[in-house]
Amino acid sequence: ERATTGKVEKLIETLENIHGVGARETRHEVDLEKLTPTQGKVYADELEGRRYELQRGLAEPLVVIKTPNDLLLADGHHRVMAAAQLGIEEMDAYVIVIDEPVELGMAETAEKENLETIADIDAVDYAHHPLVETTQRLQDRQ
Repeated sequence: ERATTGKVEKLIETLENIHGVGARETRHEVDLEKLTPTQGKVYADELEGRRYELQRGLAEPLVVIKTPNDLLLADGHHRVMAAAQLGIEEMDAYVIVIDEPVELGMAETAEKENLETIADIDAVDYAHHPLVETTQRLQDRQ
């Protein structure tokens, strides 16, 4: 699924409705070392695809939520892992800014899973990304 302004707008609307806070979107480069991941695993097969895209300048922007206390990675875990492997330190991102302190479920998940930096994300190679697995099955049938 592509990171689009429509997807970001829906996320902003959801955050505003659930938490009763104001949020706004900016777009700029973010320092990958400052990101807090919100998922602890990525699929190795998709990671390989994101690395290929980055090497060819085809990566989509990340989606990040900036609060007074954190810079949460909402979308783009495979891309940041691939970037780290390639020595890339900054990436383009849609940044959703929330100026007031708020407790987000994503932050709670990161804390429970002890996710502090992108180095804490594991690449699993014992399972295929569901989309890659479905595509392979369809190709095998042909």
